[in-house]
Amino acid sequence: MPFADMDLSVNPPMISVATQWNEKELIQQIPGARYQNQWRVPATWAACIQLRAIFGDRLILGKGLIAWATDKRKNLIVPSMFSRDLMQPMVARSDDKLYPFQRACVDFMTITQSGLIGDEMGCGKTIEVIGYLESINTSDLSALIICPNSVKHHWRNLIASWLPDLSVFVLEGTAAVRRKTIADAKKESKHSSVVVVTNLESVRTLSRLAPFGSVRLKKCRECDKYSSDENITERTCQIHPKPLNGFGFSTIIIDEIHRIKAPKSQQTRAVWAICHEPSVQHVWGLTGTPIANNIGDLWSAMHAIDPLQYPTRSTFVDRYALTSWNVFGGLDVAGLNPETSEEFHRIFQPSFRRMLKANVLPQLPKEVHTVREVELSRGQRAMYNNISETLMAYTDDGQLFITSGQLATAVRLSQISCASITITDKPDPDDPSTWKVELREPSPKIDELVEIIQELGTRKAVVAADHSKLIDLASARLTKEGIHHLKITGDVSPYDRTRALNALNDGQIQVLLFTTKAGGTGLDMSAASCLIWLQHPWSMVDYLQTVNRINRIGSEQHSKLDIVHIIAKDTLESVKIARLQEKLRRLEEITQDRAKLLSQHGNTLSLDNEEAKITSAFLGVV
Repeated sequence: MPFADMDLSVNPPMISVATQWNEKELIQQIPGARYQNQWRVPATWAACIQLRAIFGDRLILGKGLIAWATDKRKNLIVPSMFSRDLMQPMVARSDDKLYPFQRACVDFMTITQSGLIGDEMGCGKTIEVIGYLESINTSDLSALIICPNSVKHHWRNLIASWLPDLSVFVLEGTAAVRRKTIADAKKESKHSSVVVVTNLESVRTLSRLAPFGSVRLKKCRECDKYSSDENITERTCQIHPKPLNGFGFSTIIIDEIHRIKAPKSQQTRAVWAICHEPSVQHVWGLTGTPIANNIGDLWSAMHAIDPLQYPTRSTFVDRYALTSWNVFGGLDVAGLNPETSEEFHRIFQPSFRRMLKANVLPQLPKEVHTVREVELSRGQRAMYNNISETLMAYTDDGQLFITSGQLATAVRLSQISCASITITDKPDPDDPSTWKVELREPSPKIDELVEIIQELGTRKAVVAADHSKLIDLASARLTKEGIHHLKITGDVSPYDRTRALNALNDGQIQVLLFTTKAGGTGLDMSAASCLIWLQHPWSMVDYLQTVNRINRIGSEQHSKLDIVHIIAKDTLESVKIARLQEKLRRLEEITQDRAKLLSQHGNTLSLDNEEAKITSAFLGVV
C-alpha cells in the first residue's frame, strides 16, 4: 500500500511517497512529483489533496505528515476559507475609510499571506491593497508594485494620499534613470519603508528570467564558460542579476496579473524571477478576470504566487483541464475537467477571494444595454463581401486590396465594418500584410456616434474602440462638430492620459475617447454615465475591463449607466459576441459567480451577470 510522510532531509521539505512498481503513472499525476531514490512531491496542501484523491483510502500517512497537514489546516486553510467570503471585517473600526467588504479583504490577505484577489472590476482592489500595506507596514517594509503603464501614477498618488509615511519610487524614463531610481530606493529602504512602482512591460529589462520547461536561457561567458555565443553580454544575459534582483523586496503586488498568462514570454518569466527570490514573503495578484481564455491561463499567475503548489504547467493542465486536439494538430483547452473540478476548487479557493458588485455595492446604478445597428455604405458593403469571399477587392479610389490568412482577413473585415479604407503605403508590394491602411470617412459608425452624443445632451460619455486609427478618425469628426473631447491611446504619454482623465472628471470635456488597451484598465471614468462601444475587442478581458471603467465605486452619482453598442449589420461583429459569451462561460467555471449570487439573493435573483447582459443586448443580432 502507498505510504506518505514528511521528508525533512531536503530543503525545502518534501513529502516522500513509497509506492508499488505499478503505481508510477498514478504518482506522476501530481504536479512536481520527482523520483530520486524515492518519490517526492512538494510539501503543500495541494499535494495532500491530490495524494488522497489519487490513492484514496489505500494511502497510509506517517505521523510527520499528519502533524504538518493538521497544523496547515488549522492555522491557514480553515481561517482562509472562513474569511474569503466575509463582507464585514472581523473587527470594525469607527474611523475606517474602507468599505466593510474592503476591510474584510484586508483581513483575508493578512491571514492568507499570499494569493489572488479577484474582486469584480470597480470594487476598489487598489484601495484594498493599500489597506493591506498599511496593516503590514513596519520600518523595514519594502514592496514592489507591478502594474500596467497607464496606472503607475494612479498607484503613486493613492499611496501618497493614504500612506504619506511611505516613500514611493516610480520607475520611468531611460534605462539609466530607472537604474538610478532603483538605487535611490534601495538606499532609502535601509532606514524607512519604501514602495517601488513599475510597469509590467519593463520588468524583463530590470530582472533576470526564471526558467520554464525546455525554453533556453541566453547566458554570457561569465555565467556559463561553455557558452558558444560571444555576443551575449552581461546586459543581454538572461540569468545575470539585473537592477531589481537582490533588492530585498518582502511584498510583491501584481496588478492585472492575468497579463502574465503566457509562460514562455520574457515578461512573465521576469515577474516569476522577482517573486521567487528568497526575501519575498507575500505575493498578491489582482485581477477581475482570473483567466483570459481558459484554465491554462491561470497557472502562470498562480506559479508566480505559489510556485511550490503550482510547480509544473503540463501536469496541471493534464489533471484539471478538458482538452482536445484541433485541426492544426495543437492542443485546445475547452474548460475545467468536471471529473477533477471539485479537487481543483479545494486547492484554489483558500488563496482566492472574489466579491461581486451586485453583492457588496448594491447602490451602484443598473447597466442598460442597447444596440444601435448601422448599415454599411454601398462601397463598404461591396468591399466587405468581396474580401470575405475572394480575399480581394477594390477600394473606392480604385486600388486593388488583397488579404491573406484568416487573422489578416479578420482584421481587414473589422476595419471595413467601421469605416471606409484606403491604402497609403506598400513597403513590400508582394506582401499584403505590410501594406499600410488608413481609415477615412464616410463612416456610418461615426455618424451614429455623433448622433448618440447629441442625444445625451450634457451627460458625459466615454467611447471605446479596439484600434487607435478608429479613435483618431472619431476624434477628427468630433473636432469638426465642435464637441469637446480628449483621447487616450498608445501614442498618448502617461502625463497626457492623466490630464485627459482629470478633464473628464472635472467636467472640462464631455467625451473621452480611448482604446481598450491604453485606457481600458485601472482608470476611473465614473464621471461618465454612458459607454459607447464604437468597436468591440475579441478579448473577453478587454471587454469586461472597459465596461467597468464607468461601472465602479463613484458611479452611484448616476441614476443609470447606458452601454451603447454600435454594430455594423451583417458583419463578423456578431461572431465577436459569440466568442465573448463562450469565454465568459469558461470564466464562470473558475469564479463560480452564479453560485455566489444565488447564495446571496436566493430564488429572488434576477441574473444580472455579464453573460446575461451581453445576451440580452445582442438578442436578435447573434
